[in-house]
Amino acid sequence: MIPASTQILDVIHDRLERIRTSNGFSVTVKNVERSKRTKFTVSQKPGINYYALDDLITKSFGADNHALPVSIEFIDTTMTEPFNDLAAKRAADIITTLVQDSVGNSSFNLGDLVDTVEVNSISPIIDAKDIPSCGVIVDMTIKYKTAVFEPFTII
Repeated sequence: MIPASTQILDVIHDRLERIRTSNGFSVTVKNVERSKRTKFTVSQKPGINYYALDDLITKSFGADNHALPVSIEFIDTTMTEPFNDLAAKRAADIITTLVQDSVGNSSFNLGDLVDTVEVNSISPIIDAKDIPSCGVIVDMTIKYKTAVFEPFTII
């Protein structure tokens, strides 16, 4: 059985992999990684690293209510435009792909898998050290429910 949080992260992964210029996005992503522990190399950029933090659980009648913080880092080497502008484009790509299903229907619930996806912050990032890069971190909270004491069953 697959834990509910992993099921959600799998859907996020699949949607992030759809970021391609051929799908109407501003760039084609080369790599999508979950919980990558090292920086992307030049050949791996533009790349996305995403990870979940502490799953906060509250109890209600008949369900466990979850608030799963997720951070998505979109790193690119493009330096041809102001990094704030690039960060805004990459954030728009992330948000758009998460709220659209494969046929273009929009919802903030990952295709009825979760209750809602809430974007909490969008932070431009820049790294001018070894290999100049810039991008964005989008922090969000995924709210969903599981059956009481059944972390595998999303309801």
